[in-house]
Amino acid sequence: MFQLFTGPASTIATVFNWFLAFLVTQFYTDLKDGIGSAACFWIFAGICAAGVAFVLLIVPETKGKTIDEIQALFGPPRSSSNFTPNNETKFNQDKGQSNNAYEPQDD
Repeated sequence: MFQLFTGPASTIATVFNWFLAFLVTQFYTDLKDGIGSAACFWIFAGICAAGVAFVLLIVPETKGKTIDEIQALFGPPRSSSNFTPNNETKFNQDKGQSNNAYEPQDD
C-alpha cells in the first residue's frame, strides 16, 4: 500500500510542510515580540480552526471505501456518455461495434 503514496505529490507535500515549519520557527519570536503572546496564540489558533473547517467541509470521507473508489473519487472526472461500469467491453450486436469504455461512440 505504501507504493501508492510515493511520487511527486508526496514530495511536494513534504517540501511544503517543511517550508511552513521553517516559516513558523523563523518568525515566531519576532511575531511574539511585535504583537504579544496572546495575539500570536490566537493567530495560530485561527489558522488551525481554518484547517479543521477545511477538512470537515471540503475533504471527502474515505472511511470504508475501497482503494478503487478512493482513486475514482480523487481522479479526473469521467464522461458518463462513454463510460461503462467496471470498464467491461460489450458488443453491440445491432451495430456490430465495440462498446468499450475507452473508445468514443458515434451515436
